Amino acid sequence: MQKSLFQPGQLLSEIRGKAVEIASHRWPELGSWLSIVLPNPLGVMALIPVGTGIGTGAQLEKIIRIAAAIVLVDLSLRIVDDCTDQDNPNALYIALGPGTAMNYAMSLNTIAACEFSKLSIADHHSNNLLSRYFNAFIDVCHGQDLDIKSQVNDLDDYKRIVNLKSIPAYEFSAVSGAYLSTSEERIIVQCSRCGAHLGWMAQILDDIESLWFPVNETLCEIEKKTFPILFGMFIDHDKKSLLNEVINNKEYDRRKICKILDEMSIRNILVNLALDHRDRGIESLNHLSNDVGKEILQNCLAWYFRDGIRLLDDV
Repeated sequence: MQKSLFQPGQLLSEIRGKAVEIASHRWPELGSWLSIVLPNPLGVMALIPVGTGIGTGAQLEKIIRIAAAIVLVDLSLRIVDDCTDQDNPNALYIALGPGTAMNYAMSLNTIAACEFSKLSIADHHSNNLLSRYFNAFIDVCHGQDLDIKSQVNDLDDYKRIVNLKSIPAYEFSAVSGAYLSTSEERIIVQCSRCGAHLGWMAQILDDIESLWFPVNETLCEIEKKTFPILFGMFIDHDKKSLLNEVINNKEYDRRKICKILDEMSIRNILVNLALDHRDRGIESLNHLSNDVGKEILQNCLAWYFRDGIRLLDDV
């Protein structure tokens, strides 16, 4: 088992298998469906609790179990998000129907919460873990509601929504591994800070990809004014007035907007900002008891950015 500490692919496979096993135990048909739809391999972000868990001395078996539960939560949130936005041509609800998809989402979240509660019984730090999970989940739902209802007018509005909708999930993912072995506030804060930086890293990269390389051409990313557009509208640049004119006049020509943003070097600035968050996230794990956790996370994030140069290619 120890060998897999240095094999991210093997760890991801074990986490995926455990997620399917957990769901199958409670609802066999749900587990069978999960074994088909879960990405294989999972995204490397599933290894966040592994990095913090190993870094704080938690047992690998427990880490894999809690990482698997987080995979279930993540999938449940993605199903709900797709049902709400209806802009993903590969969304699971398209094949299942929205009713079944929402039912699966609720079930996955409940199964995950049950797993967290079992870890609570097994570990005296777990009450903190369960409380943190519920608070994070409510914040994410609150942020999702704001994202649906609110008109984003500036970067402060955008950051408020992201700090509710996305960041708490990454913070919980990071602290969950640590809570398996410690309740020391200094360490929990370090891990939470790591999660927050990685959450912003992922959000920035997602916003770049959605605007410049959309899977499905929609006006959603422009009408909602995601990070690249808002950053361009408020940065000090001689093209700012042109961008504001295009957006305020609702000239939602994605390629035209991307061209203006590229002339302002917005993509380059934001990719470097994402890299900065990556580095600060890794640095947050300095001085943990086991450097292997930081090493795992560092290697995984290097792999995550392996084709990041594509985000700077011409559209």
